[in-house]
Amino acid sequence: MSILKKIHNTLYNIKQSQVLLLLCAIGLLCYFNTLTFPFVHDDVVFIVQNPNIDRIDLKQIFDRTSPLTQDHSIVNDYYRPFLEILYRLQYKVFRFHAGGYHFLNIILHVLNSFLVFLIAMCLVKDREEKDVRQDQEGLGFSGKMFALAVSVFFLTHPVQSEAVACISGISNLIFVFLLLGSFYFYIQFEEKRRVGLYVASLFAFLLSLLAKEQAIVLPFLIVLYDLWISKYSKSYLKKVFQCLPFFVLLLGYFLAREHILGLSMASVFDFKGELWLRILAIPQTLLMYIKIMFYPVDLHYYRNTDILLPWVLPTVFLSLLIGILLFLVLKLKSFHRRYVAFGLGFFFITLAPVLNIVPLVNEYSFILTAEHFLYLPLLGVIISVLVAFDFLAKKFNCNRHILFQISLFLVLVFIGITHKQVTYWRGEIPLFERTIAFEKDFGRGHLLLAKAYFRAGRLIEAQKEYERALEIMTRYVEISYHQGAKEVYLGFIKEIHRELAQCLFAKTDYQGSIDHYLSLLKMQEGDMNLYNGIAMSYCGIYDSKNAEFYFEKTLQFDQGNLMIRNNMGVCFMKSGAFQKAFNVFDSILKMDSDYAPTLENLELLKETLKLREHKIKGLE
Repeated sequence: MSILKKIHNTLYNIKQSQVLLLLCAIGLLCYFNTLTFPFVHDDVVFIVQNPNIDRIDLKQIFDRTSPLTQDHSIVNDYYRPFLEILYRLQYKVFRFHAGGYHFLNIILHVLNSFLVFLIAMCLVKDREEKDVRQDQEGLGFSGKMFALAVSVFFLTHPVQSEAVACISGISNLIFVFLLLGSFYFYIQFEEKRRVGLYVASLFAFLLSLLAKEQAIVLPFLIVLYDLWISKYSKSYLKKVFQCLPFFVLLLGYFLAREHILGLSMASVFDFKGELWLRILAIPQTLLMYIKIMFYPVDLHYYRNTDILLPWVLPTVFLSLLIGILLFLVLKLKSFHRRYVAFGLGFFFITLAPVLNIVPLVNEYSFILTAEHFLYLPLLGVIISVLVAFDFLAKKFNCNRHILFQISLFLVLVFIGITHKQVTYWRGEIPLFERTIAFEKDFGRGHLLLAKAYFRAGRLIEAQKEYERALEIMTRYVEISYHQGAKEVYLGFIKEIHRELAQCLFAKTDYQGSIDHYLSLLKMQEGDMNLYNGIAMSYCGIYDSKNAEFYFEKTLQFDQGNLMIRNNMGVCFMKSGAFQKAFNVFDSILKMDSDYAPTLENLELLKETLKLREHKIKGLE
């Protein structure tokens, strides 16, 4: 017997506890390198820079209208209190050690895959091989092998890498964990009729809603399951009563969210022209999702769809694809047809909230079509594809060992691609370099890469990316017709001018720095940091007059700011205005006689004056 046949036979008789261990091993094989990766991008916002990360104040977390929250509005208009609690609990354990957060992501992904296994076991009745030979209706291999295949493909598929490798991707992992748990409890309730399972299902659904908005799909998944798969309840009225509490809970969630955030779903229809453009872009989005699920080679962060691209050809192509798919599904036998239809329904239901009916706009005409949106919908596609292949295998009497070998090969390919894809999350530079390699006209991508280059001291590359981002955002202001959108892009332009000025200052291009600071000053009122930056830049070109002017403006915000006064003194000293420098240093020491930077600069000034006197005497 070959090694592959031995592996197949071992897996055929595998126990549930062994399945969990196997999934753990495969999950670590895919993602172990993330354990050394730092916080990047959103991780920094949600964890490192979160001013409330070190305290668990339930009132502040749940009541987003409280003054405490308004003072520290650092994230977005999402309402995800359970996720926020999870972040703070993680901080209690891991502090700012990123490896701990990454490890929890891997564990949650593995647990989700195990839940997928349990649910798949429930969806198809397990049969012994001898029973399958007598029954042409059913899977051509055991339900356990089917469930294992679904869970392993769910675990290893490269499109899942964004949700797992990104620390803040835990929002996807935890809501899916709770949603799948709720779905599993519901299925178990239908079989065992225990009220505790039903209550557990409702409670897990509530927590899932409080972790991420996409959880709203669960009641519809339950309806899909009851109509297409469930064999336990024959009465449609009974099914309605079983599903009703989930819809009531969903309605309560929407009402509470509207009350707390002041956001209404009616706002989706405020800009009907943009809504229709987003709707017309759905075929383009679906085709893109289908492509990366079946050919996952160009995966990247901040994936966008341009809603201004022509929509007719994608619509026609998708319509043909759906027509062919329906034709093929109708050719399946009733058992396989039912499960393929269930998988496809699962895919479309779970993807619907992120198809940009509710706008998810990155910038201008670019709508967000992120890969992590597929984290749950992928499960439906995997079920459909595996059931369809099982039908073909039965139809053509394909040896089940051959099916196993094909599956094993695909899993190994997925592991390799996933392991490679994960490496782009090792830092912000590789992450955003890959983004703009595919999203060349995405202004925020260029801005984020510029910031990453600047922090790494790669100033020439940073300047290039800042200038590209400025070019894109300036064009958006010119072509945007909505004032609110213009304000958003003007905000980015202001940020870019400030960042670019700092970059040029670091390059010692002081005149370039001044130009960008002054451009920013034309767009907004000055602040202390802006005036200080201008003053320091003038100091760089030894223009003490303009430097003094802007230093004085800076001090209007804080007369007692010793650092600013010290900078002014240094500027005078460098430009040769020694008496002015001495006067400034003297005024600082009158305010704080022990201020170390000024004491050092004063000694340096005295040494400079002595050398100057010696040179003058030597010339005489």
